[in-house]
Amino acid sequence: MNTQLAFAFGMLAMVAITMLVVIVVGMVKVIKLEKELAHTRTGLYKSLDGIEHYVNEIRRELEKRADETMSIMDSRFDKFENRITKKQIIND
Repeated sequence: MNTQLAFAFGMLAMVAITMLVVIVVGMVKVIKLEKELAHTRTGLYKSLDGIEHYVNEIRRELEKRADETMSIMDSRFDKFENRITKKQIIND
């Protein structure tokens, strides 16, 4: 009976040690994954900031070009209006 009891306690001890090893290995993997996730998140935020900066530069450039285009069109329309006005004055 003592032999069987010792064997049972030995097996329970081995199962407990195995479970502890599995838990420790799992915790180490979780900690590594958390660090990797934090690193990936930081990289993603930096990339998004870069993209946002680039989009803002493009927006500013487009607004500048649109303003220049509107200025040129206004100038052309003013010249055209002056020509029409001059022709009307000459014809009157």
